[in-house]
Amino acid sequence: MTSGTRTRVETKSPVDKLQFYVDRDIVLKRTLTSGETKIVSGIVKIEQGKQVNIILIKKNTAGICTKYTNNTLDISFEEGPDKVLTFGVAQNAT
Repeated sequence: MTSGTRTRVETKSPVDKLQFYVDRDIVLKRTLTSGETKIVSGIVKIEQGKQVNIILIKKNTAGICTKYTNNTLDISFEEGPDKVLTFGVAQNAT
């Protein structure tokens, strides 16, 4: 969401009351440490000799805003504590 879009939208509804959708597939990858054994979702693959947990959020998946600041939005795509992705403007963006 650009700042212009956000300003126009916020005059009608608070950001945390809007429905958000993913506009393309999002692939999250996390290299597992040797002691980690609990995988809740996604798949585990071996990449370059390391175990990698991969989670796919498919295009058009609905999400809700759980928290927002001037520069970030926390969007949750599933229920549960700590299940959010933070989207924001990069510090070095021009």
